[in-house]
Amino acid sequence: MAYPAVAHPGLVHFKDLPEYRSGRAQRLSGILITSIGTGLSVLSISIGAMLIDNNWYGNDKDAGGGFVLGGLIGAGVSLGLGIPLWISGQSKINAARRSWSAQMVSSLGVAPTRSGGVQLSTGWRF
Repeated sequence: MAYPAVAHPGLVHFKDLPEYRSGRAQRLSGILITSIGTGLSVLSISIGAMLIDNNWYGNDKDAGGGFVLGGLIGAGVSLGLGIPLWISGQSKINAARRSWSAQMVSSLGVAPTRSGGVQLSTGWRF
């Protein structure tokens, strides 16, 4: 795993890891694609439904049908692209957090002292 060039790689916060940053960008892209695509699809389907509803006399048989079809296709594409990006990005973020936390090891030690007492010690490795 590659870390940014710093004096002590263990002191790098997980948000500075390249895996976290790429996962965050990927997750944000997935959220935006899903949200914007779904919103535009709902708008398109609504416009198509209004056009179909306003066609009282049947003069225009395809009034709004294209909007509805386009909205349904757009919803499928945006959900099909956005949700996998969202999931993959979150998986990268979780993996970066797990790899960062696996580096932190703590230890608790108990040892006798020269005077006959007990000494407690803790150690953290980052």
